[in-house]
Amino acid sequence: MKQLNNTIQRLTNHPNKSVTIINLDTGEKIVCNKKGSAIIEEFGSVEAFFESIYQSGITKIRIADRNPSGTSSTPEGEPYTISLVPPGTEAQTEAKSKESVLEEKKPPIMPGLNGGDYGSIGLNAAQIDIAGKLYDYPRVVSELQSAKAKADRLESENQELKTKLLINDTLEGKSVAKTEANAKLLEQAMPMLGMIMQKFAPVAPAVEAAAGLAGSSLSATKQQVVALLAQLDDSTALHLGKLIEKLSDDDVWIDFSELMKKHNLVDA
Repeated sequence: MKQLNNTIQRLTNHPNKSVTIINLDTGEKIVCNKKGSAIIEEFGSVEAFFESIYQSGITKIRIADRNPSGTSSTPEGEPYTISLVPPGTEAQTEAKSKESVLEEKKPPIMPGLNGGDYGSIGLNAAQIDIAGKLYDYPRVVSELQSAKAKADRLESENQELKTKLLINDTLEGKSVAKTEANAKLLEQAMPMLGMIMQKFAPVAPAVEAAAGLAGSSLSATKQQVVALLAQLDDSTALHLGKLIEKLSDDDVWIDFSELMKKHNLVDA
């Protein structure tokens, strides 16, 4: 197995080098000129890659090491064949086939399971390490993939929640602050608006307008403002109406607020 160890070492230490592996059971290529870097990225390590081949049930493979050469590659040494069936397994299988059908047959004990000993079947240290990890590899890969998918999903949900909270905090804070400011300023502005309209109004009070609002649900302040508005000429009333319409716009409201503060019409 020295050749296999050399292949594992060269692909690990020189990820730009590649390998071609053929399944001699079927004659199909398992990988063709695949670089060590691609193997490590997909399987985590070169050892794990060969473990997956062993686990798939393939019994014999042919390995050809290759070196990069421009856009292609060239052979490195001679291809070699590796048997993935532990030594002696063929003989044991043949012997068991001759056993009497009356004899109770026990399921084979896999190496490394139920207290089995890899060394006892002739595997060296590298083979023992590969075979020992073999049986847990699919479970570990599955758990890692599941954990990664869960982490990605939680990260996406967390980001969405952060975005929603930021938007809600911004809009709510702006809305509350603006509402409170508008209410306070409007409360101070109402008498001032009354005085402005009274300044432009005729001397005689608008008796008919006031009488028409006597039974209204408007507050006394609003009734006073409406009564004063009714006394204005159409041009003045139109300008004041446009101002009131635009007080909901931030820029107009800020300018209006600063104007009132400038002339000491409201508290600063």
